Amino acid sequence: ERHSHADAMNIGLFAKGLDLIPDFGYPPVGYGGWGAPKAVWYTKTAAHATVAVDGQDQQRDGPGGTTTLWADGERLRAIRVSAPNVIDGRKYERTLIMADLDDRDFYVVDCFRVVGGSDHANFFHSHFGSMRTTGLNLSAGEDYGHGTEMRRFLTDPEAQPGWHADWTVEDRRDYLPEGKQVYLRYTGLTPAAVSACEAWIDAGLYGGRPEWIPRLMIRRTGEAPLESTFVA
Repeated sequence: ERHSHADAMNIGLFAKGLDLIPDFGYPPVGYGGWGAPKAVWYTKTAAHATVAVDGQDQQRDGPGGTTTLWADGERLRAIRVSAPNVIDGRKYERTLIMADLDDRDFYVVDCFRVVGGSDHANFFHSHFGSMRTTGLNLSAGEDYGHGTEMRRFLTDPEAQPGWHADWTVEDRRDYLPEGKQVYLRYTGLTPAAVSACEAWIDAGLYGGRPEWIPRLMIRRTGEAPLESTFVA
């Protein structure tokens, strides 16, 4: 388990010459070893682009997931995977559909269904860069906690569908042609509490280059077993 992450249903996106939803990578053990809070943070469910239930990490020693949909067309591709066992819940299922607009641009439709527990927190981040939100009424909110390394939560407790967050991505490795700028937009389509926050990472392999990147948390709470459908 030491070299695994509790990251079932995590997604990635490689486009425009960049990794636009990067995993944090190898835990920064230079901050006190494998059991240090900053190293453990990298392995937690909440550190990934997936849903954490009741603030807990997913189970890593049970049965895996099942692919229930696979479509690979010329302009539309889709996959759906189910793994309720990782949260001891009734449903934990993610559907992703990629639809081409033309030869350069596309949408990804993301539908994440969760049944179980009473607190569902859906996390998302992109690469280095800045993030700007539109359609949210943000004010100081409570930190998520649960052993995570996040801060500066600004929350809209009753966000309505149609808000979006825009990333202006920094190409620090000079992968792109000179003068090219890449943007990523996340559009939320689920009534929920939405927070903009910052996540701690280290850009070095074993430590020494700490910084904070912008992040989103889309969260629903209610009586167990809570049923949520996050669409973006």
